[in-house]
Parts: sequence; structure tokens; C-alpha cells
Amino acid sequence: MNSRQDKATIITTNLPSTKLKHMYDGKVMSRMMRGVKSIVFKESIDKRPLEVGF
Repeated sequence: MNSRQDKATIITTNLPSTKLKHMYDGKVMSRMMRGVKSIVFKESIDKRPLEVGF
């Protein structure tokens, strides 16, 4: 029995789908994009420090 069946997989990326298509095989992309729900943060403020310091 597949314990992952019918469970969500969360994928986060900064890459656009055009670049993902170049990185992954068509079969993999088809599985990743099946039933996808996107959340796009367009006007959020970047709170990361400007200099990392390492």
C-alpha cells in the first residue's frame, strides 16, 4: 500500500515554470503540475538583511 497516495506535496521555488521545464523531464513536470495551486507573492516586502556577513 502506498502511504503517500492522496496526500499533498509542497514544492517551493523561485524559478518560473519555463526554467523548470528545462530542468525536469516532461513526465516529472506533468506529475508535479497535476492539480497545482500556485501562490504568488507580488507585493511582499523582502525582510532579509542586505548583507549576510559570512
